[in-house]
Amino acid sequence: MEIETKLLRFTGNGDYTGVKLVDEVLSGHLIEVLDSSLWAEIFSSKACEQIGEKSLSDILHECVERFTSNSLSENKQLEVLCFGIANLMSFIQSNWTGPFANFKTLDRLSQWSELSVEQCESLVTQSLILDGEGLCIVAENIELLLIASAIFKSNLPSLKSCKWWLMRCLVIHQQILDEPSQKIYEEIKDIVNTLKEVYKSEQKSEELDDTNEKDLSVLLHLEIAHAFLNYSQVSRSEKEMKAAFDLMNMEVNFVGALGKRTFFQQKELPQLTIDLKVKEKEASNTDEYVIGKCDKDLPHNIPLNDEVSIDGIHFSDPSSAKFPQLSAVEQAALLALFVHLQKSRPKDELQNEELSPYLTCILSQPKFWSFQTSALRLRSLLEKESSRRVDRSLKQLEGLVENIRAEEPPVHHRLQQVFCSYLPPRWAIEADIANILISLGAISSALDVFLRLKMWEQVVTCYNYLKLRHKAAEVIRQEMEKKETVKLWCLLGDATDDVNCYEKAWQMSGEKSAQAQRHWAHYYFERRKYAESIPHFEASLANNSIQLQLWFRLGYAALEEKQWSLCAKAYRRYCSLEPDTFEAWNNLAKAYVKLGQKARAFQALKDAVRCNFENWMVWDNLMAVSTDCGEFEQVIICYHRILDLKKKQHNDCEVLRILVDAIQKNIPDCNGVSAKRLQGKAENLFKRLSENQDNPEIFKLYARLLSSSDCNRKNGENVNIDETSVLDCLKNALRVQLQTRWISSPETCIAVINLAQELTDACLSDSHKDNLPLSKKKDNLSSTKFSLKGVISRIKREHSDPATGEIVESLAEQTNNLQNRITEIDQRLSELNKS
Repeated sequence: MEIETKLLRFTGNGDYTGVKLVDEVLSGHLIEVLDSSLWAEIFSSKACEQIGEKSLSDILHECVERFTSNSLSENKQLEVLCFGIANLMSFIQSNWTGPFANFKTLDRLSQWSELSVEQCESLVTQSLILDGEGLCIVAENIELLLIASAIFKSNLPSLKSCKWWLMRCLVIHQQILDEPSQKIYEEIKDIVNTLKEVYKSEQKSEELDDTNEKDLSVLLHLEIAHAFLNYSQVSRSEKEMKAAFDLMNMEVNFVGALGKRTFFQQKELPQLTIDLKVKEKEASNTDEYVIGKCDKDLPHNIPLNDEVSIDGIHFSDPSSAKFPQLSAVEQAALLALFVHLQKSRPKDELQNEELSPYLTCILSQPKFWSFQTSALRLRSLLEKESSRRVDRSLKQLEGLVENIRAEEPPVHHRLQQVFCSYLPPRWAIEADIANILISLGAISSALDVFLRLKMWEQVVTCYNYLKLRHKAAEVIRQEMEKKETVKLWCLLGDATDDVNCYEKAWQMSGEKSAQAQRHWAHYYFERRKYAESIPHFEASLANNSIQLQLWFRLGYAALEEKQWSLCAKAYRRYCSLEPDTFEAWNNLAKAYVKLGQKARAFQALKDAVRCNFENWMVWDNLMAVSTDCGEFEQVIICYHRILDLKKKQHNDCEVLRILVDAIQKNIPDCNGVSAKRLQGKAENLFKRLSENQDNPEIFKLYARLLSSSDCNRKNGENVNIDETSVLDCLKNALRVQLQTRWISSPETCIAVINLAQELTDACLSDSHKDNLPLSKKKDNLSSTKFSLKGVISRIKREHSDPATGEIVESLAEQTNNLQNRITEIDQRLSELNKS
């Protein structure tokens, strides 16, 4: 329905529909809608009889259901929907966008329920608290959200957008809760499945001929992406954004362009920017939703006033700083991509360089209040780490707060695109200011802000910075005199290190508060009492299973306590929610190894290296597990990667020995394929390892590997091999071995004698090969004879009886055998000289 589309897009462009309440909503006259007669019609029956038996949320919903069950006309259903939209938008106006207005809904609710305003407010709060998580104490007019939710959950059969508005309502609800709510998350998942069916959002761009229909599908994908990103569902969010970009035929690519960043820069250097490819707009299109409207009352983009850094980048080619004109959904998509990249990549200076061009593009086209405000805030958060930009960052955030409080622009301009703008509640922007003040050392100023916002957790942190921990406990106790809450008991426990406070919070919640158990678990965890922390982590997660960091900490505690099954369960759940943390995959693999589940450990470590491609230790773990699993080709890949990263030798003789054995004995890998096929790849690896090598064991294994190829040649296989390589490897092995303190003990002397015997065998064998030049054979025999003489000479000097001059008994036989090998070499040289 076209009217529903206008409401979903909240165009506010004066294009009236003929349905009074619809027109009022689209014009931003929200108070008029709330004051309409529809309140009395929907909530005609008194609620006082049911108060105490049911929650206020259930009572409101029953009233709406009773009203909508009377076969309402389509226009009447639209009016009910508009009443819900007006409540939701008024709540957003009160807590997100401003300007502030006097809504009298709580007074009407008080009269209807025959309760005092304070009692009504308490019941509303109780209804909005989910999973035992606290509600933001500074949120205003929260009854508006409760009423909106009751209406959107009702049955309006002629309207298909009701579920979409319910999803929006749930996303807003989540943002005023202290922690992610599992109940809301599950509801959103169910609604998403329904919406995709209703709006056919899986259709391709060419299947959607109508521009409005395509825009709606894009908007739906972007809002779903936003909803899932609130729960750190990065991969799910990415899937939705990709669908949105595909529908728009929009491409965003990084490109380099020459430019300058400072006033004193002489040489232009490559700078990062983005190349945008978007569908060309129709010149005749004047729809404000598509082209946007630049409003003089948009938040002011404060210029950078620095004597060194340029505000932005001065490109040598001015076209590099120009972007195509973007519609509402295109700006929304670009902003969504920015937030996604920010959340999915590690925080460092390089990340800021990559992300800045997205905001530069959006801020170059100031059209929508919500996008402008959100982009300026996000830029301020990027710049707060820069000493030259932190001043602008602070002033910009203060300017945003002032703009929210200002009377202009009008509310319908502010509310456009608000659901896909990633705009936080107004108090979050003020908290951003306080956090910057902390980074600048202005702790007392930050404390004043947090006290005004009643952010008690941050208040405790500030007092700890000021070394006034006792003051934190005092402030919390003063607040508790007004009203005790689960959160305040938890914070008092944090401030006083009294675990009894956590127990009190747990009991106060009726043993349902995930927050109480979480603080209790952290108390023990931070003191490394991991065994004591585990039951409390489990109790907290039993009440709210989407606490991401709690799964990680539970996994770590279980790992430290060697509870491998629990460790695997915790990290497995964490990785399902956040698949891009290499530490979690790495620890999960360790748990699997300890449980004997090496195939699962192998898969976990493959994910670990995907997340952290530059950490050689993770590759080393993958190599070890690959060896155990028979993934011999992966072993070779891992070894090469380790050498790339370490830039120096890495000798894991045990892994290499298993690899050589597998190839030499033709052992099948995990897929049943012969390891013999890896002969060439293994030789390339050993060739690389042999460079600047000081470990004789590596050369011995290399010789074994090459001798395997030599055997294949004898068996008729066509193997291209340098036949002297085996001898060269053994020569190098003996050379490196002789550079150690081998002469110090009989055991190491025997090892050297055995290696010399192997060298002699290889040398004599080579001397019978027809394809080896005679001079080369003689040189090999002579050099081997010289090496053997040197070994025998050292042994005689260091291990002979001073009285008799005889070699000690433990080495006598082996030394005599080595002497006999010299005789064999002499005989072979004599034969070669006669030939």
